[in-house]
Amino acid sequence: MVSSAPAPALPDGLDAPVLNPASSPSTVPDLRPPAHVRALKVVRRPHRAGAPIGPELKSGEAFGDEAKAFDEATGFHGERDDFLESLRSFYTEATRDYRAWSAGYNMHFGWYAAGMNPFRRESMLERMNGEVLARVGVTGGRVADLGCGLGATARFAARASADLRITGLTIVPWQVREAQRMTREAGLADRVRFRCTDYTASGLRDAGFDGAYALESACHASGRDKADFLAEAYRLLKPGGRLVVFDGMLKRAPRSAFLKWCLRGCHRRWALETFAVKDAFLERMAATGFEIIQVEDLSWRVAPSALHIPAVTARFLAQMAVERLRHGKRAALSKERWGNALAPTLGLILGMSRHLFGYYAVTAVKR
Repeated sequence: MVSSAPAPALPDGLDAPVLNPASSPSTVPDLRPPAHVRALKVVRRPHRAGAPIGPELKSGEAFGDEAKAFDEATGFHGERDDFLESLRSFYTEATRDYRAWSAGYNMHFGWYAAGMNPFRRESMLERMNGEVLARVGVTGGRVADLGCGLGATARFAARASADLRITGLTIVPWQVREAQRMTREAGLADRVRFRCTDYTASGLRDAGFDGAYALESACHASGRDKADFLAEAYRLLKPGGRLVVFDGMLKRAPRSAFLKWCLRGCHRRWALETFAVKDAFLERMAATGFEIIQVEDLSWRVAPSALHIPAVTARFLAQMAVERLRHGKRAALSKERWGNALAPTLGLILGMSRHLFGYYAVTAVKR
């Protein structure tokens, strides 16, 4: 559902580019799980701690040279101290530019299904929200949005079910302020709230949520297995509560110099330590105490929306060039905004390297 709230005010007073205006749909989507999602209740794909995690890459420090080679290939060296501050800076500067991608500030890729128009990006982005929430599997109670951005998915959920209460977590104060404003103006502030806190150490009470999801946000947690993120999600969930993670994940370390360069560029420009490594992530999830219900490769589902990247990037940069001519240096892009404009193209290259990278939906339940 596209928010009717205006674009967030820019810190420098400039107008935000509006490159993809969209009108709000007239109906609220039905969040009752479709048949293929209801099947997740009985289709089990357990991945227990200690189980084999694939021939290409193992996860723990015990694997020595292989793990070191992966870290060298991806540019990750295990240091965390500077990442949270760089992450705050990145999203403070770059969040407003996501309006070029989505009029509703859906800061993620879209879901394509047969019969949809692949040129209507906003519809695919909204469908992705619905697919995430269907897998969470609740239409009432409390749900945590772990890495909520400006709250587009949280507002979607609140519109779809009057019995849901959503708490969005982000470490970016500017996102909290703008998300709160947009949610008030949408009339949803009584059911959608936002907290400025680290989703790996939130300070919220144990077992306080009936479900949780991370839509393209778990990638910002530490390490290739995202252990701190998974531990906190487990703590926050009630027994029987589901965690749903949609994100791009590495299958193995890149071999070629060009793909290493692309991967490092994505990490640097998107303020990531490293993308999750799928097998390491699944092993850690099981070791944390989750039962993995389903792992879905959605790479072909997101491909139609990803193919919008070159045109959106070109139009955004053209708009920024016009702004620079009008306003001079005051309109110059910061390094964070430049990075956010260029990183999606590098990500598209990685996404086309199917041996290296995939987009996955992981649904798990707290035992």
